[in-house]
Amino acid sequence: FCSSLVAAAEKFTYIDLINRLTDLEHLATLPAPGENCAQFSSYDRKSKYEEKSGRYIDWLANADGDGIIRKKGDKLVFAEMEGPGVIWRIWSAKPEKDHVKIYLDGSDSPAVDLPFIGYFDHKNEPFTYSWLVHKTAQGQNCYVPIPYQKSCKIVAEEGWGAYYHFTYTAYPKGTILPTFKRELSPAESIALDRANEILTSCGTDPAGKHPGQVTELKKVTIAPGSTATITQLTGTRAITALKVKMDLPEPPESYNVLRELT
Repeated sequence: FCSSLVAAAEKFTYIDLINRLTDLEHLATLPAPGENCAQFSSYDRKSKYEEKSGRYIDWLANADGDGIIRKKGDKLVFAEMEGPGVIWRIWSAKPEKDHVKIYLDGSDSPAVDLPFIGYFDHKNEPFTYSWLVHKTAQGQNCYVPIPYQKSCKIVAEEGWGAYYHFTYTAYPKGTILPTFKRELSPAESIALDRANEILTSCGTDPAGKHPGQVTELKKVTIAPGSTATITQLTGTRAITALKVKMDLPEPPESYNVLRELT
């Protein structure tokens, strides 16, 4: 006698994926077997791990602005993914005017074909939301989800700029995802509006106040090298927020000058 349990394949709508952007409780959920987060980046390809010997080769190589998988004609291949997945974040320190194209699910036509700067300049739908697409610490960030069902390939033209990250989740085989398209439905646009609005109030739980929620406040002064107990909790509980406000001196003006350097 033999039996097996097969979990039903998960199915996500584009609105489900948008809601993940602000679902703090989901952060406490373990990923499903076969679900992995990964990234393609422009790291220096001289840095390699030699699996057979266990050696790290040129691990401190630091020409991290233009690494690619390969060059095909005059096109640069940034990333190739197989199976269902979602790009959650696109980042660049120096996006410029030549195009970066995202091909999904084997299509010969790119789902997104924009100057690389066009992913970040708020001029191209749906990458126009000020909190989902923003500049932080001299880096441009785009958090509009880009899902695909079968495959994803990202290709760039020579003048794309310098430095890139494409951070994505690879989902287990059988997961059902929509194929991204820039023309969103009214409901999808409303969901992105809502996510963007939530992010304007960072530090506030988007789920609102929980039933039975208790907030404990305490002011402590901790000497260098010492520790302090803030609270002791008993019973079955879940911490839903931890906020710390530090009484620090104003930084010298030189700190701000250094932060503005590129």
